[in-house]
Amino acid sequence: MLIIKYKPSGPLLFFLFWISCFLLPMSCVEESERLTRAERKIVDSLVIKETKILRAMSDSICEIGFEASVNEIVDSIMVKRIEDIKKILSE
Repeated sequence: MLIIKYKPSGPLLFFLFWISCFLLPMSCVEESERLTRAERKIVDSLVIKETKILRAMSDSICEIGFEASVNEIVDSIMVKRIEDIKKILSE
């Protein structure tokens, strides 16, 4: 396991970026076989099916997150307004 104990500097990050952009993709140049029409239909149907499932899951997660976010925002607004009212009343 490699542990880096220092923050990488700009030139090192630049070098690593270019290595990852050019050298790594060149190592995976193996030609792949083309899918037949029947195989493409199967793959497409599986992707559509899984996409529908994932979309439903992400929508439900977003709804749950939305309710929590709205409650948090409303609570913070209420706290701020109460502070403002107390400040005005104490003057």
